Amino acid sequence: MISITVNGTPRNLDVPVSITELVKSLDAPKDAVAVAVNESIVTRSQWSQTHVKDGDQIEVVTIYQGG
Repeated sequence: MISITVNGTPRNLDVPVSITELVKSLDAPKDAVAVAVNESIVTRSQWSQTHVKDGDQIEVVTIYQGG
């Protein structure tokens, strides 16, 4: 079992997942989010190669445009 925190909420995973899989499971719009793992931005090109680890602190921020 892997314990992580996503946007301040504890979450348990059965297996390691990539950032791509995590964002998909959150129903976040893939094209309009930024992700940081342990306070470091993960570029979109790195999402599929970056897997969450036990204890990771993850922030998923949805980008909205408006005025």
